[in-house]
Amino acid sequence: LFLFDTSATILQFALMVGFIAGLERTLVVPPDGEAAEMEADLPQRAPSFRAPAVHVPGSVLSALAIIGVSALVALGIVINTRIYYASKVVVRTQVSDITWEQRIGLFQTSIDTFRPLANYPRIFLIGQVGNNFQGMSDEDFALTMDMVDREAIHATDSEPEEWKIHADLALLYYRVASRDQKYQQQADSYLESASELGPETLEVRA
Repeated sequence: LFLFDTSATILQFALMVGFIAGLERTLVVPPDGEAAEMEADLPQRAPSFRAPAVHVPGSVLSALAIIGVSALVALGIVINTRIYYASKVVVRTQVSDITWEQRIGLFQTSIDTFRPLANYPRIFLIGQVGNNFQGMSDEDFALTMDMVDREAIHATDSEPEEWKIHADLALLYYRVASRDQKYQQQADSYLESASELGPETLEVRA
């Protein structure tokens, strides 16, 4: 799950492919007799410098392959464990008997746990605030919008071409502007960027 959602996991796969390809090239060594015959068939030419051949025992190559694969598997387990934990923390934000201060702390923990997928909890944050801002106290509203303002910048910076994030933020800021007009400017700004990135989408048109 999420194996190729991040640059980190794509890099792991690329390193594995490169390692195996290099290993195969290292192991393809013709026998001594065959190599001598091949050299005898080649046309004579001026002597050139040749580095001495380095023989690597097969057992060493096998050990290196096992160590490399084991390290990649362990790294994959660590990454997927962090993804699981970040998702589990987001689920806890749905509990109704916690304060908004606690909920904001959970969102921050989820975001910080695995940054490459941080926009997923940010989307949950946008949705929860949009559905509940009218019932918040002034203190909770200020605390929550402070996080939204901060994470909105991080969200658009991490995926600058994703129109959906801009559209979701535009909708949220339009809604909270009914409570505090200072957010109207941000709503207009995100709507403009969403329209530029996804001019043909029905959601932006709506």
